[in-house]
Amino acid sequence: MDERSREFHPAGQVLREAVYEDGHEVGLVRGFHANGQLRRGAFHIHPGGERAVVEFTESGQLAALRCADRPLLAPVVDDARLCGFDGVPSQVELHDARGGLRTERRFSPDGVKRYELVSLVGARAFKQRELEYSDRGTLVRERAWNDDGTPGRDDEVFEDGSRKVFAK
Repeated sequence: MDERSREFHPAGQVLREAVYEDGHEVGLVRGFHANGQLRRGAFHIHPGGERAVVEFTESGQLAALRCADRPLLAPVVDDARLCGFDGVPSQVELHDARGGLRTERRFSPDGVKRYELVSLVGARAFKQRELEYSDRGTLVRERAWNDDGTPGRDDEVFEDGSRKVFAK
């Protein structure tokens, strides 16, 4: 038996909506900020649980994205485009609660993650970690910066998982 469930804020706006099948969440589950802005969208299957997730800041900026093996999050977000499933490379920028950019990801036309940059956003922003991936999605290079923003390590990663360190 399928049942729709909604949770409401005391002021009356919807905070969460989901469909349950035999007591398990299925399909697109949505959560909202108190201001009514979409907070989170997740696609669930049973059995198996959560397959894809998108999260937004209170101002509507993309905060997190986890892609499945195919697009599942429409109409909440165009994950076909964001995850690279529409045949063209994509670039995704993730923001923190204050709106600062914190993570940038790029995907190949077939949905494989090719690049990720993690930044620390505070009084000033600087890189923390930069990852490059092969066209098969395996890590090939990892760069890290120290807490003060100065370059730290720079590793090349080989197929067997071993690393060649360029800088320390």
